[in-house]
Amino acid sequence: MRRVLTLLVLALTINLTAPVGAVFASELNTVTQDTPETLNQLPLVISKIRTDGSGSQELVEIYNPNPSSVNLFGYQLQFLTEKFDINKEPTRLLKEFTSEVIGGYGFYVVGHADYAGDVELDAVFDVSAKGGSLAKNGSIRLVYRSKSESLAENGLIRLVDTPRTIDLVGWGGASQFETVATKDDGVGVLQRCQNSLSQVVDTDNNFNDLKIYLANEFRQFVACPEDDNPVDGGEDVEEVGLDIISPDAPESLNTCSTLRINEIGANLASEEQFIEIQNIGDSILDIMGCRLTTNRNDKVYPFGAEELQPREMFVVKIVDTGLTLTKTTTGTVYLLSEEGVEIDEVKYANLPKESSWSLLDAKWLVSYHLTPGQANEYLQYPPCETGYERNASTGRCNKIVDLASVLQADCGEGRERNPLTGRCRNIPVEKELVPCKEGQYRNEETGRCRSIALAVSSLKPCADDQFRNPQTNRCKKIASADDVMLADCGEGRERNPETNRCRNVLAVSTTKLPFAPENVTQVASATWGWWVFGGVSLLALGYAGWQWRWEVGRIARQVRSTFSPKNK
Repeated sequence: MRRVLTLLVLALTINLTAPVGAVFASELNTVTQDTPETLNQLPLVISKIRTDGSGSQELVEIYNPNPSSVNLFGYQLQFLTEKFDINKEPTRLLKEFTSEVIGGYGFYVVGHADYAGDVELDAVFDVSAKGGSLAKNGSIRLVYRSKSESLAENGLIRLVDTPRTIDLVGWGGASQFETVATKDDGVGVLQRCQNSLSQVVDTDNNFNDLKIYLANEFRQFVACPEDDNPVDGGEDVEEVGLDIISPDAPESLNTCSTLRINEIGANLASEEQFIEIQNIGDSILDIMGCRLTTNRNDKVYPFGAEELQPREMFVVKIVDTGLTLTKTTTGTVYLLSEEGVEIDEVKYANLPKESSWSLLDAKWLVSYHLTPGQANEYLQYPPCETGYERNASTGRCNKIVDLASVLQADCGEGRERNPLTGRCRNIPVEKELVPCKEGQYRNEETGRCRSIALAVSSLKPCADDQFRNPQTNRCKKIASADDVMLADCGEGRERNPETNRCRNVLAVSTTKLPFAPENVTQVASATWGWWVFGGVSLLALGYAGWQWRWEVGRIARQVRSTFSPKNK
């Protein structure tokens, strides 16, 4: 940029494992970080500044004149007082950017933490002074801090931090400015204007480039007034020409609309971690500019020029991106468009080792089958070791048994193989019974030995006219012909032919009628007359009671008074 002032060059040298002896330039290999110039980008500009002395209205707006997005990593926004010494550190570091992104031809607004206006802020100052961070006299400087490393074969590492001023705006009595400081009344907004060709101009002259206008809308530009007399010290615009920053017809940014996260391999060895994305659309997708980031840090991984066919997958090795994936706790992976808009977000938690978080039929599941670059497959358990197989019922790994070889093995003497289980068992042998002792015999039912003496215990012999009942083992009298004649039961009793016992004769008092009894059927029609009679009677009694209620009440009171204790 033509207007960059040669203000400050700092060299920070870090010596690690410092060697003995000098290091010559021929021994060094230099690695330099990319700068906006090496990326062929127009420099960012400070487009608006508002100061009020209290902080409630303090704002700084940055404009990106490029059609593509710019990552603000490495940029700093600094405030310098009117007495700023060029050999010292900046008075106040307003904002140190990390991974913020400004879209093509876009704006980025930073304000005081106590800002109470209507402008939507993108961020607040890192240091918001209580009485305000921007004084009535001072400067704001946008700095890009590029870093380079010098490596020596003898172990010396030299890290050089070189701040480069990208834009500088001074107002009032500021000591740092471009050509001439502009004026600030502390009420309005210092802002750049847009000429008749819709071009934002920058002549490296703060007085000519930034003025206070009535219109103070942020995230847009006001029209420049005609001014043919630039302030002394400035240069005529027509003679010098303009740094043209045209916001017209910006190139469309990649929205990455059909790109989705498909599989995450987090709890793996660091060199094996991966994120798989997929083009879910029906047309070819250019993923250049699309980005990946995680919950672990602010680093963003942008995709290069890569085209994905419909349904094609693309695998990102984490070791090549600088990103960090959470392994054992809760993690999140974000997929962003080129403008930084979130397209997809996937959360996972407590992933087992050697597993992946896979999208299967629109559901995220833990799978032990890692398929980077291929269609996801679900595997509920980790693969078993060689020689083992998974038991479907228990989910455990069981050793694979060669049944044929097992069946051929000899079980040994006195053993045989069970045809049902395939296991060896003792050959069943019939047990030989030990002969019973003398004076005993074997019970055929129980197979036990029993004493003959107990079995044939001496019973008292039955009498000559008796026999032993085999059921009760008792003696019973042998019936004779005379015993058959049963005695008379007596008057009023008879012998039951079933039990042969005597019983009382039932008395019969009913007179036998000359005809058979008939069943009488009761019908409802036979009683309706009684119901009518009863209803009419109740109505009559009720009516009489109503008509004579006073008389009945008087009689009742007389009776009560008669039998009252007071009259006794």
